[in-house]
Amino acid sequence: MHNIKESYSNIFTKLKNDQFSTQILDIFHNSLESAFDPNINGNLKKWIPVYNNVPDIIPESLTLNADAPAFRRHNKIDESLRNFLYQELQKLHPWRKGPFSLFGIDIIAEWRSNLKWKRVMKSNISFKDKNILDIGSGNGYYLFRMLGEGAKSVIGADPGLLSVIQFKIFQTYFDAYNNRKNEYGCADIFPVPFEVIPENSAHFDIIFSMGVLYHRKNPEKHLKQIFSLLAPNGTLFLETLIIENQNIQVLQPEGRYAQMRNVFKIPNISTLLKWLQNTGYDNLKVIDISKTTLTEQRSTPWMTFHSLKDFLDLDNPEKTIEGHPAPVRVLITAQNNYK
Repeated sequence: MHNIKESYSNIFTKLKNDQFSTQILDIFHNSLESAFDPNINGNLKKWIPVYNNVPDIIPESLTLNADAPAFRRHNKIDESLRNFLYQELQKLHPWRKGPFSLFGIDIIAEWRSNLKWKRVMKSNISFKDKNILDIGSGNGYYLFRMLGEGAKSVIGADPGLLSVIQFKIFQTYFDAYNNRKNEYGCADIFPVPFEVIPENSAHFDIIFSMGVLYHRKNPEKHLKQIFSLLAPNGTLFLETLIIENQNIQVLQPEGRYAQMRNVFKIPNISTLLKWLQNTGYDNLKVIDISKTTLTEQRSTPWMTFHSLKDFLDLDNPEKTIEGHPAPVRVLITAQNNYK
């Protein structure tokens, strides 16, 4: 039996020892009581038992610098135990980010997040011994990849409790391995929106904002808050939707965009770079621009709902079903060298 709130004790101890902002730690701590109250979120009554009941298996090897972070035993686990774990993991459907490999169970998520990670690695920026914040971290796929590259600590901020619980399953096995081997840094995800983190707590060497900016009514405010949380000479990894048509400065969809709610502003690349410059960033580098393909985002047995192919115009896949340009994403790095 595992206790999800008690699982945060290690990260609080490590962050306090690292002289992490007391104000932020208090916000993180206070968030746990309300986030994991089943009277507030009824879905917790079916999700928490999965976390509580995952079998106690100690991984004998752990690979984080692979397309699918993998937790392994030298010998296969008992088939009945494996089937039980598989059925429990399926109760946490849908799985949006992945892939993962857990004791021979291949979790094939909607997004092939390894493709996005390869674009991140094109930046040639080192993660070794860095303190990192991942905004909208989902189930922690990128947190594990950052640890695989030598990060000291990686904190995720995501109010989506299903994703947090998915991460906590992996963390159970990660801790079982790392507490013995001390091979990797520490990581955790707090169930909070990024906006509650107070500004001017300049602790993080690197901050990731991936797939978040277009969900903000005021994108420059989002960029400013990130700027204030970066340590001197810190780096922002910004991944967001753009419009390739340079004659359209900002697309502001009415209703949905590719069936996504709350998409407020999609800039062209020039406008996006101006937002960053106006906020104070410099050393801006466009690392990658890629169209989102059906290879990268699709339905799977682990995410059986509609996916990208259902959100594009059947007759013209260069358009969304609402008639907007189909998704194109840019990855930019930027620094706060003025601090």
